[in-house]
Amino acid sequence: MPSSAARAAPQRQITPATGSVPSGLLAAGFALLLLAAAAWELGADQLRRRAVPARSSWRQAERFVRKHRRPGDLIVTAPKWADPLGRMVLGDLLTLDDVTRPDSRTYGRIWELSLRGASHPDTRGLEVSRRETFGGVRVTLYTQRPVHVAADLYASLPRARVWQERGRKITRCHWSPRLAGHQCGPRWKEVRQIRAEIGYEPRRCVLAMPMEGATRVIEYPPLPRGHRLVVWTGLRGYDPRYRARRAVWEYRQLRAGRWRQARRPPPVTSVPVTMDVLVNGARLARLSHPIEDEGWRRHVLAMPRPPRSTTAVIQLRIRTRHAWAKHFCFYARSEVDP
Repeated sequence: MPSSAARAAPQRQITPATGSVPSGLLAAGFALLLLAAAAWELGADQLRRRAVPARSSWRQAERFVRKHRRPGDLIVTAPKWADPLGRMVLGDLLTLDDVTRPDSRTYGRIWELSLRGASHPDTRGLEVSRRETFGGVRVTLYTQRPVHVAADLYASLPRARVWQERGRKITRCHWSPRLAGHQCGPRWKEVRQIRAEIGYEPRRCVLAMPMEGATRVIEYPPLPRGHRLVVWTGLRGYDPRYRARRAVWEYRQLRAGRWRQARRPPPVTSVPVTMDVLVNGARLARLSHPIEDEGWRRHVLAMPRPPRSTTAVIQLRIRTRHAWAKHFCFYARSEVDP
């Protein structure tokens, strides 16, 4: 039996090294945190509601633009995500050519509907002629000296001659009014005018997909000569761009020893689409569009000016390797300085 002294000794309490927080205090802190989050959410919601223009503001802006607009004026909306709102009130004043324009340099007057102080890329650097604010909608009229288009290669496509060169073999492509395209090769690879999504924007362009092992040639009849030839290039649609880049990625994975699929990918490399631009038989430039580029590339080429010549024969030669998924599209025009 333990001694009486041992029984009388008080038991020592063991205190943990770190102090504990009472559960009530934890619950109170958590409740305060929830209340603060709810208050912040309510305040942010009110700020968002105040930042959204009322429907009456859009109606006032619409009436103002309709009253002062002239035929041929362009209407744009900024920022980009607000474009459907602008088209909702003034979309009937936009033509299909307005929506699929390559740029805005051919317009003398541009109306901009802007939210939260944003500006449209087509109006940056232009002169402000008039500005009014209706609630949260700011309406600005911009003016500029428009360029004069001497020749539009998109509109002139039905009059062009198209053929393919594969070594010494030449295959003529015939224009089909019913199909509105130059027929040679598969139906889906005809040369034709289209409205397409390029770089997540609607554009009008000439679809001229390259053929494997061949050069596609588009030659225009004598067209009015301008001071410069402006060419835009792009790849149509998200899926074709993705498939072209995916094929390159798969082959690189195989070369690096990281390919684990049963199917062996074909040897594909990142080869751009090239376009040689010839004027009266002399090469003016070689343009290149990489398959990684999702944008709408603009190329400005100074036109040669031989004496006593007001027209020029323009020939475009398009080719690439691994051409199966490259939906190449271009728009070109000959411009005269304003």
